[in-house]
Amino acid sequence: MNASRLESILKHLPEPSYADFYIIGGFDYSSLLKQVQEINQGIKNATFGEAIMRIENPAKQTVMELYTRSLQKYTELLMPGKQPLAPPKILSLKNVFWELPGDVNINITPREVLMDYDYNNTPSYVKEIMKELGDGIVLLKYVTEE
Repeated sequence: MNASRLESILKHLPEPSYADFYIIGGFDYSSLLKQVQEINQGIKNATFGEAIMRIENPAKQTVMELYTRSLQKYTELLMPGKQPLAPPKILSLKNVFWELPGDVNINITPREVLMDYDYNNTPSYVKEIMKELGDGIVLLKYVTEE
Protein backbone atom coordinates (compact mmCIF):
# COMPACT_ATOMS: atom_id res chain seq x y z
CA MET A 1 0.00 0.00 0.00
CA ASN A 2 1.45 3.36 -0.90
CA ALA A 3 1.51 6.23 1.57
CA SER A 4 -1.28 8.21 -0.09
CA ARG A 5 -3.64 5.24 0.12
CA LEU A 6 -2.89 4.77 3.82
CA GLU A 7 -3.43 8.48 4.40
CA SER A 8 -6.78 8.32 2.57
CA ILE A 9 -7.91 5.60 4.99
CA LEU A 10 -6.58 7.28 8.13
CA LYS A 11 -8.48 10.49 7.45
CA HIS A 12 -11.75 8.66 8.23
CA LEU A 13 -10.59 7.29 11.58
CA PRO A 14 -9.74 8.66 15.02
CA GLU A 15 -6.25 8.21 16.48
CA PRO A 16 -5.32 4.49 16.62
CA SER A 17 -5.22 2.35 19.74
CA TYR A 18 -1.71 1.20 18.84
CA ALA A 19 0.73 0.69 16.00
CA ASP A 20 3.31 -2.08 15.73
CA PHE A 21 6.54 -1.66 13.76
CA TYR A 22 9.19 -4.23 12.89
CA ILE A 23 12.65 -3.07 13.96
CA ILE A 24 14.95 -3.96 11.06
CA GLY A 25 18.56 -3.37 10.15
CA GLY A 26 21.54 -1.78 11.81
CA PHE A 27 20.18 -1.32 15.31
CA ASP A 28 22.28 -2.33 18.32
CA TYR A 29 20.40 -5.31 19.72
CA SER A 30 23.00 -6.06 22.41
CA SER A 31 20.98 -4.34 25.11
CA LEU A 32 18.15 -6.84 24.57
CA LEU A 33 20.36 -9.68 25.78
CA LYS A 34 21.55 -7.55 28.69
CA GLN A 35 17.96 -6.86 29.72
CA VAL A 36 17.06 -10.55 29.47
CA GLN A 37 20.12 -11.43 31.58
CA GLU A 38 18.89 -9.02 34.25
CA ILE A 39 15.82 -11.26 34.52
CA ASN A 40 17.80 -14.53 34.38
CA GLN A 41 21.59 -14.43 34.66
CA GLY A 42 21.88 -18.02 33.40
CA ILE A 43 21.18 -16.95 29.82
CA LYS A 44 24.49 -16.56 28.01
CA ASN A 45 23.69 -16.92 24.33
CA ALA A 46 20.32 -16.04 22.95
CA THR A 47 18.98 -15.25 19.53
CA PHE A 48 16.03 -13.02 18.94
CA GLY A 49 13.39 -13.39 16.25
CA GLU A 50 11.23 -10.53 15.19
CA ALA A 51 11.90 -7.34 17.07
CA ILE A 52 8.68 -5.36 17.28
CA MET A 53 8.06 -1.96 18.75
CA ARG A 54 4.52 -1.04 19.85
CA ILE A 55 3.45 2.58 20.11
CA GLU A 56 0.36 3.00 22.29
CA ASN A 57 -2.16 5.64 21.18
CA PRO A 58 0.03 7.10 18.43
CA ALA A 59 -0.95 10.16 16.45
CA LYS A 60 -1.97 9.31 12.89
CA GLN A 61 0.69 11.79 11.74
CA THR A 62 3.38 9.79 13.57
CA VAL A 63 2.22 6.58 11.87
CA MET A 64 2.32 8.32 8.48
CA GLU A 65 5.79 9.77 9.06
CA LEU A 66 7.25 6.41 10.08
CA TYR A 67 5.51 4.59 7.22
CA THR A 68 6.65 7.12 4.62
CA ARG A 69 10.22 7.04 5.93
CA SER A 70 10.34 3.22 5.77
CA LEU A 71 9.02 3.21 2.19
CA GLN A 72 11.76 5.69 1.24
CA LYS A 73 14.43 3.48 2.86
CA TYR A 74 13.21 0.40 0.99
CA THR A 75 13.18 2.35 -2.30
CA GLU A 76 16.76 3.50 -1.67
CA LEU A 77 17.89 -0.07 -0.98
CA LEU A 78 16.49 -1.21 -4.33
CA MET A 79 18.32 1.46 -6.33
CA PRO A 80 21.35 0.00 -8.15
CA GLY A 81 24.66 1.46 -7.00
CA LYS A 82 23.10 3.12 -3.96
CA GLN A 83 23.91 0.50 -1.35
CA PRO A 84 24.59 2.06 2.06
CA LEU A 85 27.92 1.60 3.83
CA ALA A 86 26.18 0.41 7.00
CA PRO A 87 22.88 -1.46 7.30
CA PRO A 88 20.05 1.08 7.43
CA LYS A 89 17.79 1.37 10.44
CA ILE A 90 14.17 0.83 9.43
CA LEU A 91 10.95 0.87 11.42
CA SER A 92 8.65 -1.06 9.09
CA LEU A 93 4.90 -0.97 9.69
CA LYS A 94 3.48 -4.28 10.85
CA ASN A 95 -0.04 -3.06 11.66
CA VAL A 96 -2.14 -0.19 12.99
CA PHE A 97 -5.09 -1.18 15.18
CA TRP A 98 -8.27 0.52 16.39
CA GLU A 99 -10.64 -0.75 19.03
CA LEU A 100 -13.70 1.45 18.63
CA PRO A 101 -17.12 1.78 20.26
CA GLY A 102 -19.79 -0.68 19.15
CA ASP A 103 -17.38 -3.64 19.04
CA VAL A 104 -15.64 -2.30 15.94
CA ASN A 105 -12.06 -3.41 15.35
CA ILE A 106 -9.96 -2.21 12.44
CA ASN A 107 -6.52 -3.57 11.63
CA ILE A 108 -4.48 -2.09 8.80
CA THR A 109 -1.30 -3.68 7.47
CA PRO A 110 0.71 -2.61 4.43
CA ARG A 111 -1.19 -5.24 2.44
CA GLU A 112 -4.74 -5.26 3.76
CA VAL A 113 -7.50 -3.57 5.71
CA LEU A 114 -9.44 -5.79 8.11
CA MET A 115 -12.67 -4.44 9.58
CA ASP A 116 -14.71 -6.34 12.15
CA TYR A 117 -18.11 -4.81 12.93
CA ASP A 118 -21.83 -5.49 13.25
CA TYR A 119 -23.28 -5.48 9.72
CA ASN A 120 -26.66 -4.30 11.03
CA ASN A 121 -24.99 -1.24 12.52
CA THR A 122 -22.27 -0.31 10.01
CA PRO A 123 -20.46 2.83 11.18
CA SER A 124 -20.25 5.72 8.73
CA TYR A 125 -16.44 5.66 8.78
CA VAL A 126 -16.48 2.00 7.65
CA LYS A 127 -18.67 2.98 4.70
CA GLU A 128 -16.29 5.86 3.88
CA ILE A 129 -13.24 3.60 3.98
CA MET A 130 -14.97 1.07 1.71
CA LYS A 131 -15.76 3.89 -0.77
CA GLU A 132 -12.19 5.14 -0.55
CA LEU A 133 -10.72 1.76 -1.39
CA GLY A 134 -13.24 0.69 -4.00
CA ASP A 135 -12.34 -2.74 -5.30
CA GLY A 136 -9.11 -2.80 -3.33
CA ILE A 137 -7.85 -4.67 -0.35
CA VAL A 138 -10.69 -4.61 2.17
CA LEU A 139 -11.48 -7.77 4.10
CA LEU A 140 -14.71 -7.51 6.04
CA LYS A 141 -15.78 -9.57 9.00
CA TYR A 142 -19.17 -8.67 10.35
CA VAL A 143 -21.47 -10.22 12.87
CA THR A 144 -25.20 -10.54 12.48
CA GLU A 145 -27.34 -11.28 15.48
CA GLU A 146 -30.04 -13.85 14.88
